[in-house]
Amino acid sequence: MANGGIIGPPNLTSFGKNKVTSKTSSGCVSLQSGTRLVDTLVVAGGGGGGGGTAGGGGAGGLRIFQNQSASGTLAAVVGAGGAGGPSGTSGTSGNDSSFNSQTSSGGGGGGNTVCACGSIGLSGGSGGGGAGFFDCNAGTGNTPPVSPPQGNNGGDGDATPGPGPTTNLGGGGGGGASAVGGDGTGGSPFASTGGGDGGAGSPVTSVFGAAPQPFYIPNSPNTGATACGVFAGGGGGGNRQPSGRCAAGGTGGGGKGGLANAAGVNGNTNSGGGGGGGGNNATGGTGGPGIVIVKELNKASGKWTLAEQLEALEEGTWV
Repeated sequence: MANGGIIGPPNLTSFGKNKVTSKTSSGCVSLQSGTRLVDTLVVAGGGGGGGGTAGGGGAGGLRIFQNQSASGTLAAVVGAGGAGGPSGTSGTSGNDSSFNSQTSSGGGGGGNTVCACGSIGLSGGSGGGGAGFFDCNAGTGNTPPVSPPQGNNGGDGDATPGPGPTTNLGGGGGGGASAVGGDGTGGSPFASTGGGDGGAGSPVTSVFGAAPQPFYIPNSPNTGATACGVFAGGGGGGNRQPSGRCAAGGTGGGGKGGLANAAGVNGNTNSGGGGGGGGNNATGGTGGPGIVIVKELNKASGKWTLAEQLEALEEGTWV
């Protein structure tokens, strides 16, 4: 009865003042002395786009961990994005990110034009898109039953028959944190066919605050918007033709796909966005590095006596 006759779970306060720390490169996070609970966003590096009418890179895995016990100084690992592949080469998968023993997986690299030899979109946090030849398959993402899920599958490449000069073959878009990548399309006329769009990323504003926030990533003209607090969009697929549809990167920093002889656009820095697939004879874009965001919570749990509440108020640690 040391707690004044109130029966309940052990008391726990986290006097974190809801401070938010953003890590855009690997290093340590020193929590405040009163912090005991945190919410954490862990976004891995996006996959690189494949080269040559290729698939877009998959977004890095995105996971939010809430009400996690944490104190002291902890290491944050921010995964780099995967390199874009030269023409005829798959993109490289992104690198994992982690914090407080929680990990997200790097996005899968986009597939390339020679998938008939076994090269397809790679799997990862989100799957890379398939290349625009031979109906190349996409990579798979870490979807349920993974808990919490990290991302989605990429889109398949197009395999529309016909002579090469009159057939518009598009690579599949990379998967995003909240949506699959679009399939590549083909045929004639070229205007409405081409690479598949990258899958959309996920918003984090419900946990880390509404936009704008200084820790959200600014928009870039050739990548999916991130200023609204959305991360981990997939890269758009590459196009065989020099005209026609230019595949958009997924909202959340995914890079735009390239037309013929044009490289795919890099994923936005620290968005975890996938790189765009390269157009015919062109290199894929590099995946965007990931990010770790830590929110130190103000929170009390358990049952408290009035005397304990007054004491905490006097010490400035009651939440």
